[in-house]
Amino acid sequence: MRFLHITELRKKFAEVEAENVKLRQDKEEIEARFIKLEQSDKEKTDLIAKLDNDIKGIKQDQIVAISLEAESKNKLANSDSSSESQITSPSTEAHS
Repeated sequence: MRFLHITELRKKFAEVEAENVKLRQDKEEIEARFIKLEQSDKEKTDLIAKLDNDIKGIKQDQIVAISLEAESKNKLANSDSSSESQITSPSTEAHS
């Protein structure tokens, strides 16, 4: 009876040991996946930061382009106005 009990305990111990080995392997795999996910997350965070900087640069370039375009239109309008006044001024003087 006692021998049977010891045999059962040894069998149970072997099962527990085998389960422990499997759990350790599972734990290592999970840790490896976790590390890989952390690295991937860091890479994504870095890419997002780079994209944000690119967007800021593009917006700044757009603002500069719009400002230059408006400035150019104003110069053209002023140039056209002064040209018209120069054209109309001599003819007004001619009629006087």
